[in-house]
Amino acid sequence: MIDLKSLLFCAVVAGVANYAYCASAEDQGGVNGITWTELERVPLAGSPKKEEILGIAVIEPGVTVELHIHEEYEVGYLLEGEFSLQTEGEAVRTFKAGDSYAILPDKAHAATSTGKTAVKVLVTYIVEAGKSLAELPKK
Repeated sequence: MIDLKSLLFCAVVAGVANYAYCASAEDQGGVNGITWTELERVPLAGSPKKEEILGIAVIEPGVTVELHIHEEYEVGYLLEGEFSLQTEGEAVRTFKAGDSYAILPDKAHAATSTGKTAVKVLVTYIVEAGKSLAELPKK
């Protein structure tokens, strides 16, 4: 039986071999503090106007990703590093390699890399086709 880490590693390797794209802050709706490598983008089954996106998010040590939101769930698995996550209306949560998390749609959140090494997260988003992954909260 294949364990979760082996399965995730195979998915990442297949995705990198298939397609990799490093997005700028502009591609991410203007969100700064994160490096995004898109591994796979496919139409969402049952909803042709939406896409499911798999990628790797990297946050360098000591860096805070500014407050931002996603229109749908963000689901992640922490491959390396440690970070704290501040989500609107919730207590601050801390994650380390091997942890997973989910952030509800339209919940403003910010993450800070708290360890000595970069944070690397395998993350999945669902977005409307042609829209950016994230946006800054409206003031």
